[in-house]
Amino acid sequence: MNKLRAFTQILLYVLMMLLLISGCSTPTGGDFTVASSAPNTYSLSGVESGTPGATINLTGASITSVTTDATGAFTITGLASGKYTITPVKTGF
Repeated sequence: MNKLRAFTQILLYVLMMLLLISGCSTPTGGDFTVASSAPNTYSLSGVESGTPGATINLTGASITSVTTDATGAFTITGLASGKYTITPVKTGF
């Protein structure tokens, strides 16, 4: 059990580092977190500060888009382990 926990922690750390390297950090100061939502799947949530209604495009091991809520928050669930690129898009920014 301890080996599984250690493996999961290392996997989450590597995934978070890949997300940071892939450009999920934005000039507007977006905050992102990665969490396990089910065995072998993960969720990504964050706040793109000051950008309600922005589109968050995710490409990589999965491809999807979500729209930020009134506070700029978003959540993407059911992600497989892998490398991803997050691109926030909002007309006029």
